Amino acid sequence: MRLDFSGGNFKEPNYVKAALMAQLDAVERRTGVVSDYATGPDRFAHLLEALHDHSGQPVAVLIDEYDKPILDALEVPDIARANRDFLRGLYAVIKASDAHVRFTFITGVSKFSKVSLSSGLNNLTDITLEPEYSALCGYTDADLDAVFAPELPGLNRDQIRDLFEFKVVELAAAGAAMAQLQERQYADKYRALEQPIYLIAVEFSKDERNLTAFDVEQA
Repeated sequence: MRLDFSGGNFKEPNYVKAALMAQLDAVERRTGVVSDYATGPDRFAHLLEALHDHSGQPVAVLIDEYDKPILDALEVPDIARANRDFLRGLYAVIKASDAHVRFTFITGVSKFSKVSLSSGLNNLTDITLEPEYSALCGYTDADLDAVFAPELPGLNRDQIRDLFEFKVVELAAAGAAMAQLQERQYADKYRALEQPIYLIAVEFSKDERNLTAFDVEQA
């Protein structure tokens, strides 16, 4: 079961509630589940139980861009807080419905613990930087050649060491990616290899859904 918060105007009061209800409507139509519950969290809990009962299998839950309703509304603090509080209650349903859930996969640009939602769902494992999930949550070697080749013309990557840092511009100051690479001296542990080392700072806009800066410096 997927809930997608990647689109919409979450600066509008109660938009996040309406967006959730529309998605639950669609799931109920596809699955034939009938619900008389008036609130989103109650309908969500009923759906998880009903889908488990119907299929005989616990439900896999995907929440896409879980934090976007909060981040999009940061310029309107009252709405951002209301969205956060609503989502906290919604995500708490997953923990309360543990018997009906096989696993939960949540995507977003902020650490879950940093947006005051963890009290509702505090049994998650952050796999963002785990090596075994690097192809899922990050960039692989093949991605560097395919995606960033135009930015690195003439470089033989077999003879160099690339150190990347990625930042979301709405959450960090301009230049923060390169500053972190330099200030934390990430290159130092590779100097003994006697290979050229390049610091590559990438800045991404979640609003534009595109790169906004790509800086390369030799360490």
